[in-house]
Amino acid sequence: MKAFKSCLTTCLVVFFLSPVCRADLIDSKLALVIDVSASVSDSDYQFQIQAFETAFNNPTVLANIDALNEGILVEVFFFSSSAVSADIDMLLTSAADAAVFSTTIGALTRPFSEGTSPADGMILASDWLLDSTVWESPSLLALVVGDGYGSYHNDGAARDAAQANGVTINGLAVDDPGYFIDACLPGGYYFENIITADGQCYQANSYADFEQALTLALIDTTETPRLVAAPRPLTIFAFSFLLFTCIRSVLFRCLSVKYA
Repeated sequence: MKAFKSCLTTCLVVFFLSPVCRADLIDSKLALVIDVSASVSDSDYQFQIQAFETAFNNPTVLANIDALNEGILVEVFFFSSSAVSADIDMLLTSAADAAVFSTTIGALTRPFSEGTSPADGMILASDWLLDSTVWESPSLLALVVGDGYGSYHNDGAARDAAQANGVTINGLAVDDPGYFIDACLPGGYYFENIITADGQCYQANSYADFEQALTLALIDTTETPRLVAAPRPLTIFAFSFLLFTCIRSVLFRCLSVKYA
């Protein structure tokens, strides 16, 4: 009996300390990285926030979220000369969840207004995306929203580091007041410094049509990918096999002693 208990304890330790059991697998993690630098007026900021609130209530976005297997975890980050998390991360598994999140994001106030450092936003967002303590996903996504060039010449390096770690960065460039219209084209700032090789870039001609571009970006982001299979059944099978092996070993030992 002591041998059986010892073996069972070992099995349970292996099961609960396995990497798969430490975090829940979800479809996607999405970081929304929003420009609040000095070039973004207070009215522009409100345009952005209201657009996010509306976009998360878009029927297609809601249908996409409803169709996910395990949901999408979303967090908001603001960048200016530095970056900060809004600390409102929420797992969206249904249209009802998305509605709650839209209300939450609509209530966010502007944290600061200084220089422009998309790199700081990308770095902070990447750290959050790569943290698998609670949630992990094969799809790590960021959407960087901004209306101008970075001030510190390190955006490309931050993008490259994120890409090397499996993060996909999409961009939404806002042409305001007329010098950022080509940001998504080859040679443009977002194309060259923000989006990853597998990323998409969306162009808004002004904050007036920001909502349309954002909605398209969220539709694309929530549409794919889907988890083909969650690892739980495999983990349970592996544990069951390990437990069976332990029990068989103990029984064999007991029988060997009995009939020796």
